Amino acid sequence: MKKSDFSNINPSPFRTNFIMFIETLDEVLFYYSFESYKLPALNAHYLCRDILTAKSNIDNDLITEGNFIPLAEEFERTLETDIVLRKIMPEIDMLLKRRDKLGNTIDYTKADLKAKIRKYSEAARYICDVCQANSMYLTTILDMIMENVFASSPSDRTSDNIYYLTRSFATELVNGGYSPEYISTILHDMFQQKTIKVDCVEQSLIDFFNNFTFNEKSYQVVFGINMETARILKHVKKDVSISNPSASLKRKLELKHRSDQIIIVSLKGLDEHEAAATASIFVNTAIGLHRISQHHKPTYIKSIAIVRGIEETSEGLKELSSSTIRLRKNVLLRANNENQIQSFFYDEQLLNEIEPPATFFRAVGLHNSALDSKEPTNQLLDLWTAVETLIGFKAGDEDKISVISDILASILNRAYLFSQISQLYKDILAVLDGDSSFLSDILSDEQPICKLAKIMCLDSYASSRSMLLNKLDEYPLLQYRIQRFSKVILVDSKSIYAELTRHRDKIRWQIMRIYRNRNMIVHNGNYMPYLHVILGNLHYYLDAMFDVLIEYYHLGIDRNQSIFFHIQKEELRYWNILGLDDKGKKISSVPISDLNLMEMVFNGYEGNTVKNSVNQAIAKMKAEQNDLVAGNTMATKNRIADVHPII
Repeated sequence: MKKSDFSNINPSPFRTNFIMFIETLDEVLFYYSFESYKLPALNAHYLCRDILTAKSNIDNDLITEGNFIPLAEEFERTLETDIVLRKIMPEIDMLLKRRDKLGNTIDYTKADLKAKIRKYSEAARYICDVCQANSMYLTTILDMIMENVFASSPSDRTSDNIYYLTRSFATELVNGGYSPEYISTILHDMFQQKTIKVDCVEQSLIDFFNNFTFNEKSYQVVFGINMETARILKHVKKDVSISNPSASLKRKLELKHRSDQIIIVSLKGLDEHEAAATASIFVNTAIGLHRISQHHKPTYIKSIAIVRGIEETSEGLKELSSSTIRLRKNVLLRANNENQIQSFFYDEQLLNEIEPPATFFRAVGLHNSALDSKEPTNQLLDLWTAVETLIGFKAGDEDKISVISDILASILNRAYLFSQISQLYKDILAVLDGDSSFLSDILSDEQPICKLAKIMCLDSYASSRSMLLNKLDEYPLLQYRIQRFSKVILVDSKSIYAELTRHRDKIRWQIMRIYRNRNMIVHNGNYMPYLHVILGNLHYYLDAMFDVLIEYYHLGIDRNQSIFFHIQKEELRYWNILGLDDKGKKISSVPISDLNLMEMVFNGYEGNTVKNSVNQAIAKMKAEQNDLVAGNTMATKNRIADVHPII
């Protein structure tokens, strides 16, 4: 989380909930958010559209019926939990049921797969029709956000609702065609400008929501191109013109060659960022068609665009606005990368002292290819192939997707709670300017992550928890996360198991979503509107695999399959610690205490051992450098004192 200043938001009984909405929307749209906080690929509305697409692909033999199993599970869960659908449809509990001729109720959640595919697709079509009628789903989300932000008597569920509804709202906008950059810009301009005072009243949110009407506007998008590209594109006549740039445009577009020209593409779009991305695809497609036969020709289009909002008048085109835009960020590139020393250590060890399997280096090559590619479908195919390469399938292996799902879920669940609490700790330090005094009551020599976990779940540290919540008065989103850990997740072993099971299901559903889109790309070149979201998820999954493999390689285990086997067995051991019975079905409730917290919450996991060792070495080196600087400073002061004695 970024440190923010909300002093421009006027006092109000609704101020905390108002800021909660702003912080949640800002976080979910930020490209480099922590994985669990990123934009959800789907809400209930778009899940139904996903179901209909999957049904069509099954009918056309593009994917197998088995692909529908996780969709059916997610659909059942969504009908139970989605607060928006449940408000729109009083009949929702009957959608997956019917009466037979004898008057008996048939429950399709207990039917076979073929029946589910048929019935669930019918229900999804009905839900889509209702949701899209007068934008019912989006309108209901907005109404419910207003109800909860301006609730006169907030309940324990109010923050839950604001968090859930805001994220669903963002998904609805982005999957509907709005760019995250545009939404973020509007949010910042309306609510996060220090010079603009904001009242926490319903009209403020209404004015914000009115920026998203889904009405297309007319734009002119201007790119810089080289002479060879201009020769190719001059044959494209429709909605395109090519000319020499003015001195001003040359500067804005960063054109450095005298022969560079500009191309102006006229089109309609929901916002200027989306228009720039669409125009870029169009121009690159035209270039790509030419390069089918002319592979060697040096062509380029600048990644900067001037986007002009225009309207037609009786006197001709009138310019309404002008923005300089850099094209959509590559979702594979991340901020806050590991220390460069960490990378050097990896290089030194992996290339000189350890011998990983050849599949590891092939997967690294595919990962590198994905980072270098600008085309998202190519990125997804490279990353997916890298995952399969690391797992190491043999010819004729069946049910690959189940194997991939199980392995990735075990890897990600291994570090899930540790990563969550670690990120929360980083966010707290970021907004408190590094002040960690809230940990001072815990005197044991433990990692700060473990200390924060104790504060959140042990009653003996309730005063520390209250102090921390008070310090975060301007950050209701962080307060919400602390309270959720305290009251929902870290209650006992049963609540921890429920959270990890929920996370495991979400991973499996997301992996299957990635796999379905991979098959769509391969078989007919199509993909769903949330491609950039799942691409970011897949990249995170692959990076997690690399981290785990490198960690085990340093322990002397260099066979990937043995590493994955060990992680999965460690997970089974963890389920036993949490109280799962021998049949793996019922779980008893084991209280969390000061003594068992590390095992109960983290399964003994304290972070990647290799990274921890390197970070400790870096910290020691920095401390020694600081001591040396401090010593030199003191020696200098002493010499000065000798020359000029203090009287």
